[in-house]
Amino acid sequence: MKVGVDCGSTLTKFYWREGGEDRFTSTADRSLPQILERLRRAGVVNLAITGNGKHLLPHAIGFGLSWPKQHEAADDVSRELDLQVVGARHLLGVPEDMILVSVGSGTSYTLLRAEGQWEQLCIGNPLGGGHIYGLACLLGEPDAKIINRKSRLDDTTLRGVVAGKRPYDYDLSLGELLGLDATDLRYRFVASHFTKADPGYRQGKKLDRGAVYRTIMNEVVIAIVRDLMVQYTIRPDLPKLVVYLGSTVTRFEYLQQVFALYTPFVTLESADQTPVEVTFPPRGEYAGAIGAYLSH
Repeated sequence: MKVGVDCGSTLTKFYWREGGEDRFTSTADRSLPQILERLRRAGVVNLAITGNGKHLLPHAIGFGLSWPKQHEAADDVSRELDLQVVGARHLLGVPEDMILVSVGSGTSYTLLRAEGQWEQLCIGNPLGGGHIYGLACLLGEPDAKIINRKSRLDDTTLRGVVAGKRPYDYDLSLGELLGLDATDLRYRFVASHFTKADPGYRQGKKLDRGAVYRTIMNEVVIAIVRDLMVQYTIRPDLPKLVVYLGSTVTRFEYLQQVFALYTPFVTLESADQTPVEVTFPPRGEYAGAIGAYLSH
């Protein structure tokens, strides 16, 4: 029996089939030695790996290891994107053009055609889960579940955000800066991150950890939305479907809430201003592991 393994910079994800069912696990939920021991007991023989994998090697004694490729000439980056595309197509099962935004420790952008051809859309972005989790750790909170609980918006607050109110964070919006109507989406974008953490804005109130985490996540959201806006401005014919993948999006619900709010409007400066459709496929963080499994 084989297992597909996606060795990311922060997390390692595993996918396999057992008893006719899909199986998923990740180092977000249990330690690497625990996962590998479980796989040994299940009779797993081979690990098909995408990503670096160096941290896996000392624990993988007794397994056969392989790094599958879709194309022999592919470099390491292309090989990873190849396998991610294979996994994404397996998850989505939708034969249409789309943009894959993979938010892991950093962020990558891939234009995927319905026929299976793909191209790297732009150079990528260093902001992602590494930024969010790293800063939270520096603030003394290493538990991603607590970060998620404190940052996510309840239904009432989310409805208010959709109606034009900003979530409670420490960013200064363009509308606040200029004194303009925040119901206009353009004036709800961030003008300056963390400006309202200044004691003069807080007026004696203690720092709210949930607001801090939301502001950190806003940095990631704004950077990604800006990247997409630039691409749609340069290439108005890009597909109007954006698919978010990656453990970061899965772990932090606030990211999904804000991406779903802002991403449809990344075409505002494009010659074709048709809003884009946004989707977060279940198990999207396992696209690389699924691709490695299927390509072995």
